[in-house]
Amino acid sequence: MRFRINQKGGGRLNVPFLLFFFLILFGCATVPTKTYDETISEWKSYKDVAKWMSRYFTYDMERFKEAGEKRTFDDPMPVRTPKETFELKSGVCWDAARFAQETLNRINPSYEAEVIFLKREMIGHYVCSFKKDGKLYIMDYGASNRNLIGVHGPYNSIEGYKKFHDRNAPPDNKILSITFGWPEWKKKVLK
Repeated sequence: MRFRINQKGGGRLNVPFLLFFFLILFGCATVPTKTYDETISEWKSYKDVAKWMSRYFTYDMERFKEAGEKRTFDDPMPVRTPKETFELKSGVCWDAARFAQETLNRINPSYEAEVIFLKREMIGHYVCSFKKDGKLYIMDYGASNRNLIGVHGPYNSIEGYKKFHDRNAPPDNKILSITFGWPEWKKKVLK
């Protein structure tokens, strides 16, 4: 029995197609990715942190649900390290706040970045504060409310941010109190 090759194609290889195929197959796997340390060593200001958070960070609803359904004050969900948040590009408000705080302080210690805990009517929230030119700014990329996402300020005090927050948050989620630093129960799960 003899097989005949269809003479129409002449058995020629389509070189451009093969090059494209191998580029797709192997090209994506060879793109170098920078580590957290390498990336932030290139950042110069809070604007670089905000740009990365705006472009890459996404709110992790599954993590949020797990924190609410399976965790208690005695067993709170761990706060991710900045490196973990950078690699996963997602998290909840406390992951975003810690990422911003530690990254800002590494870029420029004069920012004196701190995590702030907002005790609210419905659910608590974490943001990051930092100082620039003697004024207070708030960085919040872990909010589920789009009106609160971003860098806010300058403020003369935390009360200025409270007014901004309460104007932009749903009526049933106003701030009851603001505390600089992590609450004691959350400090237990900082890695």
